[in-house]
Amino acid sequence: MKKIFRSLSFLLLLSSLIISGCKKSSNNDNSTTKPTEPQLPGTYYGSVTINASDSDEILKKFADEKYDRISGSLTVTYAHDNLSSLSTVREITGSLNINGIDVTDIDFVPKLDQVGGSVILRDLSKVTTLNGLSLVDSISGGLTIISCPEITNLEGLDALILLRGTLMLENLDKLASLENLSKLKELNGSLIMNQCNAIESLNGTALIDSIPGNVVLRNCDMLNNFDGLDNVKYLSGKVEVNNLSALVDLSLLPKVDTIRMNVLVSNCDGLETVTGFGSVEEIKEGLQFQNCPVLNTVSGFTKLDSIGGTLSAQYCDHLGNFSGLSSLRLIKGNLELLGSSEMTALTGFTSPLRINGKLNVRNNLKLTSLGDGADASATGLAVIREVHGGIDIFYNKELSAYCPLANITTLEGAFSCFGNKEDAKSLDGVKEMCK
Repeated sequence: MKKIFRSLSFLLLLSSLIISGCKKSSNNDNSTTKPTEPQLPGTYYGSVTINASDSDEILKKFADEKYDRISGSLTVTYAHDNLSSLSTVREITGSLNINGIDVTDIDFVPKLDQVGGSVILRDLSKVTTLNGLSLVDSISGGLTIISCPEITNLEGLDALILLRGTLMLENLDKLASLENLSKLKELNGSLIMNQCNAIESLNGTALIDSIPGNVVLRNCDMLNNFDGLDNVKYLSGKVEVNNLSALVDLSLLPKVDTIRMNVLVSNCDGLETVTGFGSVEEIKEGLQFQNCPVLNTVSGFTKLDSIGGTLSAQYCDHLGNFSGLSSLRLIKGNLELLGSSEMTALTGFTSPLRINGKLNVRNNLKLTSLGDGADASATGLAVIREVHGGIDIFYNKELSAYCPLANITTLEGAFSCFGNKEDAKSLDGVKEMCK
């Protein structure tokens, strides 16, 4: 009897374990099952690549199904005879990348009005117009146009209102106008132009009031007018103006009050004056002028109170007038005046100035005056009250007078002065001599 009872107990236990395991397995299956995403009619799911080797089937499918939406990206690297099969596409959720194809227009997507990623047009040697994009009013990524040598304007982008990434225009030798961007209200990235040698102005961008990125203008031989950016009030990145040979007066960003990175003006052979940046009160990083041989006056930056990095003038042969920097009170980095062959005097600073870094005056071949006056009448380096990183004054062949430095009340770091016409041994010696 005991044996029978034990057998029955064992069987009941085994049954309960089997049933429990089945339920657990069933529950696990249910918990991992994912509902199938609804397939929208007219939508092609996946990215599409049109190349030379394997595109007939996909283009036939577009011709037959007449898809109006691509849930993915479209990349075209080959001018297939049947590109017109894409003519029903109205929306691309990913990016549109057209690279190196032998066409004169982007006319194979005439109904396209929305791009969920970026638009990249590169190495299109024969394209003269972008009319195939004439309905596009929104690009959720950036717009990049590189090495399209026959484009003279941006006709075809007239409907563009929203660009959520960077606008990059590079190596466009015949591009002469941005007027077709006149409806663009929102740019959520940087503005970068490089080697656009026919363009003279940025007119056409007047509706843009903020740039949460950089403004970079490089190697554009004819560019000299920046009025198109006059309404920009907010800039989160840097400003770089480099090798604009036709630029005479830099009048840029008159309504921006803070530049959150650095400002670099370099290699502008014809630049004589800087009159822009009239509302800027703070530059978070540095302000640098480099290799601008005829630049003589910085009369802009009239409200600038502080520079978070270094203020530098290097190899700007005539630059000695900083009249625009009359409100400057703090330089958190260095003040560097280097390598001028023609500057004779430093003028323009008028507010008491603190330098947290070093004062560095070197290799200015004709410099004879570091400033003038005291207290409210002081100009040039006579406005400096504190230097916390030392003073270096080297190889200024005509410099022999140092009295403007006698107004310095606090010096931390070494006072080094040699290789000049006459050298000063110490700041205390300067103060004693200039009583």
